[in-house]
Amino acid sequence: MSNATNFIWTSVFRETTNGSRRDFSNVTLLVKDMDGVAYTSDNEISLSAQYVGSYSDGGNDVRREVAGVVYHEMTHVWQWLGGGQGDIAPGGLIEGIADFVRLRAGLAPPPGRWVKPGRAISGTKATTLRLCFWIIATD
Repeated sequence: MSNATNFIWTSVFRETTNGSRRDFSNVTLLVKDMDGVAYTSDNEISLSAQYVGSYSDGGNDVRREVAGVVYHEMTHVWQWLGGGQGDIAPGGLIEGIADFVRLRAGLAPPPGRWVKPGRAISGTKATTLRLCFWIIATD
């Protein structure tokens, strides 16, 4: 998790001073019996044991997938969501940035796992991903 934090702060957010970072001295990762993949609340990440188990049953690279999920969720730990005004940033923007961090770290899921069947990456999330890649390309 420290590698994810360093990557997020230096390679993506470019927050090089402690004053510009969210102030958490530790981050907790819990593996729970729950639906879904993972979620983050402040500095606590909950990862679904069911998801990890089902992922490994498919012969997939579990270590890589868990690392990708951790990078995504660690982004939420360190994201500013509205300057103390509550969660005012649009959900698609928040999730799009976290997905961008995962992709930028080289931890994209295998084909078919990124988008759930019958759904597509669209709207704010897709726009955010394209914008993030454009910013990096022109920086």
